[in-house]
Amino acid sequence: MTVRSADGVARVTRRGWRLTPPAERVAVLRRFNSLREENAERIAELISLENGSAGWFHACRAARPDPPGQCLSEGGGGVRLGRDPGSLRPGLPVRSVVRREPVGVVAAVIPWNSPFSSATSKIIPALGTGNSVILKVSPENSPSMGFLAELLERVGLPEGVISVLPADRETSECLVSHKDVDKIAFTGSTRAGRRIASIAGEQLKRVSLELGGKCAAVILPDAANDSEYGLSGGVWSAGEERALAVARGVRTGTVTVNGASVAFDGPFGGFKASGIGREYGAVGIGTYIEYKTITV
Repeated sequence: MTVRSADGVARVTRRGWRLTPPAERVAVLRRFNSLREENAERIAELISLENGSAGWFHACRAARPDPPGQCLSEGGGGVRLGRDPGSLRPGLPVRSVVRREPVGVVAAVIPWNSPFSSATSKIIPALGTGNSVILKVSPENSPSMGFLAELLERVGLPEGVISVLPADRETSECLVSHKDVDKIAFTGSTRAGRRIASIAGEQLKRVSLELGGKCAAVILPDAANDSEYGLSGGVWSAGEERALAVARGVRTGTVTVNGASVAFDGPFGGFKASGIGREYGAVGIGTYIEYKTITV
């Protein structure tokens, strides 16, 4: 499949998918999450064969509940899909209503080193909010990403709503610069992110970038690091309050205290040269939504 054909199919099918009731879209994605958890060992095996990383690491990540999927709901603390927030001026003769609508066609471009988690962090919120997706993956990840495409097909997604495209960098540039792509979601190097940001800027296209970064580690009381990057960092101290005070002053998107694991139920992304926008949590889902105000 080429960029042109994938985009054409995504453009044609997006209307039907965006009009699918939110509860049905969420149900499809929940079926996908269940399949992914059931096949965690297979996923880990494929990724290990592709890039040589430890199978246990990918098995754990594939088996855990997906944070974007958990946030897609019709109630609770998640994002309320397909519902109008309501009138902005109740009681007045003129009424304004705000609607949440899908961005359109999303180009998701991911790296080779952690393909499954990078893919799901983009495609689940994009599909859940009614967008169609072209997922560009590294050719090295063809086995695992082919399996991802198989799982998505098995859960009942309409044909063409998502296309998985193994391709090189030249194809990536063709995809992100395509006039019919409405949003770019990219994970990769800062250098490539700058190039994508320049293309998006020329076209005034929506873009979110999760880029590289050198992680700062601060060991109190006599050490403190500085960097042009700001993806994540860590603070170690016997005094939690002191560590928290330092963490609040570190300009990174994520800071862990005393080796705590990163929580992916909140926004994840970087400051400075480590990116633009956030993934995960309700904030990450919001990047795949456009807001429309209707005055009556």
